[in-house]
Amino acid sequence: MPRKLKKERGLWCRNGIWWIVYADAAGEIQRESTQQRDKKTARVMLERARERVRQGLRGAMSRAMTMDVLVDRYDTHCSHQRSYQCSKRYLIASVGKRFGKVKIVRMNSTTIENWIVDMLANGKSVATTNRLLSTLHHMLQKGYDWRYVPQTVLDDARSVHLRREDNERTRYLNHGEVTRLINACSD
Repeated sequence: MPRKLKKERGLWCRNGIWWIVYADAAGEIQRESTQQRDKKTARVMLERARERVRQGLRGAMSRAMTMDVLVDRYDTHCSHQRSYQCSKRYLIASVGKRFGKVKIVRMNSTTIENWIVDMLANGKSVATTNRLLSTLHHMLQKGYDWRYVPQTVLDDARSVHLRREDNERTRYLNHGEVTRLINACSD
């Protein structure tokens, strides 16, 4: 009969491989494989992960972090892009102006929807609101990758969809069509 392993908080064995469980700076549970068969090595890895969280190295996420921090990091990230000088920096600044003091964990679909409604009410076109919403979506995705944004905030923001744009090109009559129209009107 196999020897029964003693349970230890934050460690569990799955198919002979030890896994660690700990809470990150935002309080979300993180589960990681140690890829080790030795419990002592897994215990050391768990303690290192917990120490990184205590020092703030395991993701910079915290409940008090505001969107200003994410906007600054995203601005730096996008500054090398070709579209940055002509349009992207203005989009980022607009998102930062609206959501700068909002805590990241307080971002939700209602907040974003209200922002879109306000922009449309103030005369912004649907295309402009879509560009700003796309910028916000990408900013939150990158924030999730950088561990600034929790999964719940990202999923909630993704539930806000782009509006349908009615920006089809207007067709003008060519010279022959103008002539036929004038001739038809004179009859």
